[in-house]
Amino acid sequence: MIPYVKWAVAGVAAAAVGCSGAQTMTAALAELPVLAETPDRGVLVDLVKAIDRIENTQTRIVILPFRRALKSVENGQADFQMPLVQPLAGGQARRLYHGISAAAFDVQFFLYTRADVTIAPDELKQHSVATLQAHAPLFPFPVSENDCLECSLRMLLAHRVDAFIFAAPETNDAIERLQLGGMFHRELYRVYHATAVVPVGERGDATETLLDDALAKLHRSGELDRILAPLHDTNIDISMFLDQ
Repeated sequence: MIPYVKWAVAGVAAAAVGCSGAQTMTAALAELPVLAETPDRGVLVDLVKAIDRIENTQTRIVILPFRRALKSVENGQADFQMPLVQPLAGGQARRLYHGISAAAFDVQFFLYTRADVTIAPDELKQHSVATLQAHAPLFPFPVSENDCLECSLRMLLAHRVDAFIFAAPETNDAIERLQLGGMFHRELYRVYHATAVVPVGERGDATETLLDDALAKLHRSGELDRILAPLHDTNIDISMFLDQ
């Protein structure tokens, strides 16, 4: 991941109301292929813009490495952060943020191994497994973390780890960019509900109400499904893998 901030617009932290009278917000999006690559490109960028249109808000989009995006919600620099899978949005010891009640989308996590290796999910505790930073708590077995998706894939090919588990759209995009097609075996590990997180307190409660309302409207209109279509492998029956 690129260790610097990408800004949608220049300026200081968003005020409560913009010049046009519309409510202004700051959204911190974790820098990930497909999801959020620049303030103008990515599935989550399109989602934030759709929320603005539905709610008549003006949101400044900031692209940050995952941990810094989450930190920006904790310290009040951002009104909300996306994405965070719901098992990680609860149980935070400091309780500085929490996940909104609505699930923004489902994310398919795949198990990647070398092309000549197949590991059953119930055997993973016997192997060395890697994932991206801050995701180890998702798994009921020891997992090492890395802040570089491409590096993780190369570690797997170099036999430094036996398996890699992460979201499919971002991982598949990295495999394509690195021209490593055909080098991996993959299978669906689990489908998690992903959400936005907001600060604890009145400010966060107001943002949660707005986001819940916007997501409900986008879902009813069918626009949410259209925006999120690039994230889903429609050839896979995910029902038995859903995280309830």
